[in-house]
Amino acid sequence: MKTITFSLVLLIASLTFAGCNYSEHKAENEKKTNESQNKPEREQTPGVNSGQFAPPDKNSLGIKSGKIIPADKLSDFFPMEIKGAEKIPGNQGTQNWNNKVYSSASVEFIYPSGGFIVLVLDFGSWKNIPDSELIDFEDRIIESRKYTEKIKTEYGHGYLQWDESKRTGVLSILVEDRFIVKIDATNLPKNNMSLTDYLNMIKIKKMIDFARSFN
Repeated sequence: MKTITFSLVLLIASLTFAGCNYSEHKAENEKKTNESQNKPEREQTPGVNSGQFAPPDKNSLGIKSGKIIPADKLSDFFPMEIKGAEKIPGNQGTQNWNNKVYSSASVEFIYPSGGFIVLVLDFGSWKNIPDSELIDFEDRIIESRKYTEKIKTEYGHGYLQWDESKRTGVLSILVEDRFIVKIDATNLPKNNMSLTDYLNMIKIKKMIDFARSFN
């Protein structure tokens, strides 16, 4: 009788232990599944790879490494006006980041319901651009509810991030591996121009031509 009782207790203990292990294993698998589902995805656009972000040939166009354009001159390349928007002068100046000097200028265009800021930075060369700026062009994380894509223009590559429900987003491109041109929009009017339309209004070609003659 004692032998039967002992065997029964041992069987119950084994089943309990196995049940605990199964529950722990199941909980661990569910945790890993949830983490995998909640992990931010990376943008994967066909034809775009990290190789294009390698340091450029600085002699290819003769302007990828040279003197920075003065901040007050950068503002000359902004749109003169945009229909329906009020133009508000922004900031401009020369910054010194870790002994690397760059110039910047901005302007703001305001609609009754929202608007956008245009920012241009000239780092003079690829090596002067902070890694914190370059990482956005190489591996932009897709954010919830925001459409994200990597883009290419005749002047450089970058990314577009847009939330249609809020009419809010950012477009940023790296031009000639030394300039960063960024448009940051909030609550733009519906049926209005897209961020790429605004980008085309910036005099990027003139800025490149001036950089060539300036250096």
